[in-house]
Amino acid sequence: MGFSILLFDSFWRIAYYNVIRYTVMRYKMKQNNKVTPMNLDLSELGRFSEPALLILVSLAPGAKHGYAIMEDVKAMMGTEMRAGTLYAALNRLEHHGLIEPLPAEDRRKPYRLTAEGATALRDQLTNLGSFARMGLQRLATT
Repeated sequence: MGFSILLFDSFWRIAYYNVIRYTVMRYKMKQNNKVTPMNLDLSELGRFSEPALLILVSLAPGAKHGYAIMEDVKAMMGTEMRAGTLYAALNRLEHHGLIEPLPAEDRRKPYRLTAEGATALRDQLTNLGSFARMGLQRLATT
């Protein structure tokens, strides 16, 4: 029960995610001497890599504008993403071709996932899922 409480506390959830992400990247570097899946890697986004992953997951079901993305991230993770972080990450994701803007609706500018963005997201989530399963298997044997 103590471990499950740790995972559901928002602070620890983010810390747990970052540890897994770092470990997966290090593992991939050892395996391939290259971190990029199909030459698209969210780690290239620097300090915006974690928000970028959350944004891509939020956009997976369909197009959303900035405020809707922030609300979706808050509902998914229980943490708030500030506007500055959101729009800087959106700008970088757009620059890398992972998302694209749609025509503005009033003052709102919706974004959607590109095919490259969906591929990068699928690869990142697959790698994180594989690592999480391996970690849970190792934890079960102790």
